Amino acid sequence: MSSLSTTTAARGVKREREDGGRIRIKVQDLNGSRIYYTMRKTDKLQNLFDFYYRSMADLDLNTGRFVLDGKRMQGWQTPSGFNMEDGDEVDFFTQCLGGAQRSV
Repeated sequence: MSSLSTTTAARGVKREREDGGRIRIKVQDLNGSRIYYTMRKTDKLQNLFDFYYRSMADLDLNTGRFVLDGKRMQGWQTPSGFNMEDGDEVDFFTQCLGGAQRSV
C-alpha cells in the first residue's frame, strides 16, 4: 500500500513540474467585476496587478489594493508566499482618500 501512495505522490510532483506550478487566480471587486489570471507560484504578483489594471478600462494604474484573506498583497510578493492554490480569490478595493469628519 505504501508503494501506491508513493506512486500517487510522485505523479502529483510530476504534474506540478509539467505545468510549472501554475495556478489560476480570480480577482473580484466590490461591483462584481472579475478577471481570471494564470501564473506560476513563483511569479511576482505585480504581473497579476498589471493585468487587472489593463483589463479594467475605468481604473488608473495603482489606484487600489489587492487583498487575500484580509492581508494586503504587494507587487514584489509571490503566490507561494501566500500559500495560494489554484482557484484562490483575491479582492480588489479602490483607494479612498480622506474619511475624517469635518470639525464643527
